[in-house]
Amino acid sequence: MKSIRSIIVTCIVLLTLVVSAVFFSLSNRFAHYTLEKSLESTLGNLADTVAAEITEQNEKQFKALRAIAALPYIKDSSNDFFERQKNLDEVAHADPTFIGLSITDAEGNSFKEEVNRMINFSERPYFKAAIKGQEYIYGPLFNKITNALALFYSVPVVNEKGKIENILFSAVNGDILCNTCKRIKVGKDGYPIIVDRATGCTIGDVEIKNVVNMQKMQEAASEDPAMAEFAEHINKVYAGESGFAVYN
Repeated sequence: MKSIRSIIVTCIVLLTLVVSAVFFSLSNRFAHYTLEKSLESTLGNLADTVAAEITEQNEKQFKALRAIAALPYIKDSSNDFFERQKNLDEVAHADPTFIGLSITDAEGNSFKEEVNRMINFSERPYFKAAIKGQEYIYGPLFNKITNALALFYSVPVVNEKGKIENILFSAVNGDILCNTCKRIKVGKDGYPIIVDRATGCTIGDVEIKNVVNMQKMQEAASEDPAMAEFAEHINKVYAGESGFAVYN
């Protein structure tokens, strides 16, 4: 028969093993929880950083357009339309920020020096918004004239009578958002992707081809059964939700 001492020692050893197992399990869970919260916080800060950069960039472009639209020569509708565009072309050529700078009439017509003819922009969303008095951002899109990505910004031109008879829009380098993604690292090899919630298109990625091709991750994920879980996460993002998820 085992001695009482032997039984007690055995019980203590078993109890120690149980406590160790429970402690290990709790430690594991706590470590996982802590890591998850840390990553969630990091991603949240990352989103704030990207949003701040985009907001700053947009405000910089709008500020420049507002200043140009407020110039007496530009907003005076009695001045020759083609001469006003000629002045804008000179500004665009002197400022590397701009790919192009254009003024349209109330019908959306604008003279484009590159093709030496009038082009109508009345169906473009940036014209429709600005002619109603709203500032607008559109893109980035692949510009066939310049053979590069371009972002479009537009503002109304309010004349001396307080009416909107023209709009002013600029085309700027559309690589801006891709460059933002390249500058920001997530861990060793990770990087952010910027998506336009209105269209679902990727507008910022280290792989610029995804922007040129107007990639829609939601569609790609939903069409592949193996990516069903990933599609679920993407749908939450498009719905405006934030959080943390792992996809393998």
